Amino acid sequence: MKVLFLDQPAGVGYSTGELNDDNVEMVAEDVYYFLRSFFASDEGSAYAGSPLYLAGESYAGHYTPAIAHRILNDGVGGNGGGGADMNLVGVAIGNGFFSAAIQWKWYAPMAYQFKDAYGVEVLTKEEYNVMTEGAEVCVELAEDCNEDAAKCEPISNSTCWGPTFFGVFGDQNRSVYDMTQQCTAANSCVDSPNIEEFLNLNSTKRALHVPLDEVWTECSREVNRRWSERDFLASTMPYLEEVLGSNLPVLLYAGDYDYICNYLGVLAVARALDWEHAADFDAAEDHDWEDGRGEARSAGKLSFLRIYRAGHMVPTDQPVSSLKMIDQFLAGKPF
Repeated sequence: MKVLFLDQPAGVGYSTGELNDDNVEMVAEDVYYFLRSFFASDEGSAYAGSPLYLAGESYAGHYTPAIAHRILNDGVGGNGGGGADMNLVGVAIGNGFFSAAIQWKWYAPMAYQFKDAYGVEVLTKEEYNVMTEGAEVCVELAEDCNEDAAKCEPISNSTCWGPTFFGVFGDQNRSVYDMTQQCTAANSCVDSPNIEEFLNLNSTKRALHVPLDEVWTECSREVNRRWSERDFLASTMPYLEEVLGSNLPVLLYAGDYDYICNYLGVLAVARALDWEHAADFDAAEDHDWEDGRGEARSAGKLSFLRIYRAGHMVPTDQPVSSLKMIDQFLAGKPF
């Protein structure tokens, strides 16, 4: 098994190229041609036609389904399973952001029930009511944008990406990525200092053939500034439905301490997917996974997995559970 990590879109991490991508379709096109070039290269040709899994987390709920869609609609001598040099066989996405219109509905319930589940009060009843009321406006904004791109109002001009959903977190200095954590000078709740330190070591740069004067940063404000509001509000669920319709396995997993792409919202997305076994998945019972490591639900080729005691970055918080999960998925075993 070989793992290939991509910094994308262009301009983030150590990736290079013109900073002209502003939606996932453009990213998918870039990744598609990168993969074709890699599998045609001296080093990559040995893996051409090998089983290809796509995996990612967070906004990969947008990126990964779009990339899968592009591969499945290859158009260069494709074979229905991913193209001449790409044998797409599965997709896994952790704490993904797929649909604002659906997932925004679950911010208030997730934050409010956290006290009963974990003993940490994030929202009072009054704050819950205010957030629920505000969510209705935000969901309508997302639905209008999906229906007509001309109706896409900038999130920056609304309260959705600020006071409505995140005001209480700022007031409490609480992490939106792990609701059990407070944000401090040592724990910024945004950056991953250990990753940033490792990727900026000269030894790491030499191994990656990166110029020593390049600086790796976790977030690119320039790329974020250019990004399309339409893309942020758009749903990528049709792409997931296409993957399932191609009879390929899809794993959606989520750490249950996360707020920003919480497990309630991800499960709601999974239950709203329109595909052959949608009714079976909706009726399926949640069941224990790996003796208390999580809770699973499966039907057909779709699996949802809630990982206990993990935040937005599940492998960081629960590495053993993550390894068991990915081994099980790659082995094709049911959850």
